[in-house]
Amino acid sequence: MSLSHNQIHQYSLINALMQGICVEGLPASQLPEKGDHGLGTLSGLNGEIVIIDGVCYHFTASGGAHILGDQEIIAFIMITRFQPVNIVQLPHLSFESLYKQISGLHEAARNCFCAIKIEGHFTQIKYRVIPGQSRPGETLLELQERQLIQTFSHQSGTLFGFMSPGYTAGLSVPGIHLHFLSKDRQHGGHVLDFETNSQPATLSTAVIRKYNLEIPDTKEFGTKCVIVHDKVDLDRAEGMHHS
Repeated sequence: MSLSHNQIHQYSLINALMQGICVEGLPASQLPEKGDHGLGTLSGLNGEIVIIDGVCYHFTASGGAHILGDQEIIAFIMITRFQPVNIVQLPHLSFESLYKQISGLHEAARNCFCAIKIEGHFTQIKYRVIPGQSRPGETLLELQERQLIQTFSHQSGTLFGFMSPGYTAGLSVPGIHLHFLSKDRQHGGHVLDFETNSQPATLSTAVIRKYNLEIPDTKEFGTKCVIVHDKVDLDRAEGMHHS
């Protein structure tokens, strides 16, 4: 089923990733019908995925980067057919100030999702890439101990992701969740921090009120009990920023 603009299609749950339920999943060939911008991870929590303008990029903890093949398996994805409603040029933007900027653009949408795209020159960008599981059931928190963290100065590129309301904790990532793609398409990952101040950045946003959640139809997901995880652990696993 092809979705209209500015709806989210999500496959699987963050709580499932927290438990290491992530081997079986969705073929990447199904992504184009669901949207053209998004973020996620591969089977076995192998690296980070970002989808920009219909192209799906995959980054690994070994430093590898490639365009995702149709037969590769997605463990988790949030994807939308992005059509920005607000586009603003900002002389200075950071992870710390982003929530305030978005709230100012969408004052009456506090309990909605928001798709976020930032294009510009980042004076500082810090991101991580999770390694793949070394054994079945290895959890997101365990993998975090082996994650690759990279920090760059003066890197041009694009951030894309979502701001999810707090009541979705465990389904999605509450707060702001962004992935990065460098201009040369060789670097990217899950954003931990960023700042722009040398050149104006373009912030594009769209409020999302339709959220489609696909529960995996797999033996792995169907035979293990997904539990609710402590918010502190979820924040630690995702390196979260809050308002």
